[in-house]
Amino acid sequence: GHVITQKCKSCHGKGTNNISEEANINIPSGISDGTTVSYRSQGGTDIRINIQVEKSNKFKRNDLDIYSSVKIDMAKAILGGWQRVEGIAGNIDVKIPPNTQPGSTMRLAMKGIRDNITSRGVGNHILTINVNLPRTLTAQQKMLLQAFGGTLDDPSELIASLSKDLKQEKIPPKSSTGSNGETSRNSTRETSSKSSRKSSPKSPKDTSSKDSSSKGSKKSAHANGSQTDAEDSSNSQHMEKEESGGLTRDQKYAIIGAVLWMGIGLVFSKVRNCTHA
Repeated sequence: GHVITQKCKSCHGKGTNNISEEANINIPSGISDGTTVSYRSQGGTDIRINIQVEKSNKFKRNDLDIYSSVKIDMAKAILGGWQRVEGIAGNIDVKIPPNTQPGSTMRLAMKGIRDNITSRGVGNHILTINVNLPRTLTAQQKMLLQAFGGTLDDPSELIASLSKDLKQEKIPPKSSTGSNGETSRNSTRETSSKSSRKSSPKSPKDTSSKDSSSKGSKKSAHANGSQTDAEDSSNSQHMEKEESGGLTRDQKYAIIGAVLWMGIGLVFSKVRNCTHA
């Protein structure tokens, strides 16, 4: 045999040396907890690495399927709408159907985990819908819910509340266009024509033609002004007709809204009675 008299300072005569190595391990999509992957080091040694998947606070996993939940408000649960939820690959816009019940589930196809190990495809994202009910309600909201449920006996207070809200809304101002603008433009034209006549003397024929044109412009301005006055008078008559009858426009809107709420509530109460019967 051989005896090593001068030992290596790094391996001390063993022939091998332990070194630390940093490496990037390729983790395939769809890997499960406890799966092992192999890696060959720079020295040619095969290393088997055990993978532990960290648990998520938002998602739960069952094979390739992902489970999560989302909270929506009561109005969206009844009327439907769009809700943005978080997925494993980014945000997803989900269409909530009308009359969604609390605790119901929706299947988002092909939004789960992709299996790149055994090529089984892509899983689904199972979404549970939770309805977030309001903790506090205003007096008007309570009366509206009572009207919806068909338990509101006296709608006068609800009508007064709705009418008050309608009166507080700002009405956009009307555009200030009419005879004043036409008159100012006509006066500007007359002033410019007068200044031009003073600056450059013309022949009698030219003067007569200018006078005739100015008379024509005055007639057109007068016609436009009379037409605008007629439109204003017709609009004022139309407004008087709307405000006649003892009720204002806001009160009519409030009554219509309250009647619609009560009608919907009566329909739902009849449907419930038929169902129980």
